[in-house]
Amino acid sequence: MRILKILGEEYQVVYGNSREDRVDFKEGKIYVNSKNTPSGKLIKEALSDYLYTELLGMYEKIKNEKKLEILGDVKFEVKEKIDEKKNRIAKLKHNKITVKLNAISLPQEALKYMMAHEMAHLITKKHNERFWNIVKTIYPKYEIGQDLIEKHENDLKGNITGI
Repeated sequence: MRILKILGEEYQVVYGNSREDRVDFKEGKIYVNSKNTPSGKLIKEALSDYLYTELLGMYEKIKNEKKLEILGDVKFEVKEKIDEKKNRIAKLKHNKITVKLNAISLPQEALKYMMAHEMAHLITKKHNERFWNIVKTIYPKYEIGQDLIEKHENDLKGNITGI
């Protein structure tokens, strides 16, 4: 039996064959039905889409709260690997935030912190007092998110789908 963590919750992966390639999330289970595409690839694509949707929703919420004025659009990309830094889960370059696929395992509070952290980098690159004030403005309980990232550090290592 295979278990994956999604937003801090455990999901059992159930594999099957189907007339179409399809991944469904229901009642604590991930149903992976494949026709032609390898199940690992289907899971990666589904998790990537799921994480992208979560990030976009968080970004829109932060933007709508108007705690931070953002000029232009911020883009998101979900990748299995960002760079050679093993502990990196997100990176801002220009107006694009790249997030490691394994971040899907983090609870939402940790993702909120990660989002606030990267958005603060839109204003200032260095982790100085101004930076942390921006993070706190976006997400006042950011310490909770930091602690959760540390607590879930092992979930962020390696290949989330084990493939």
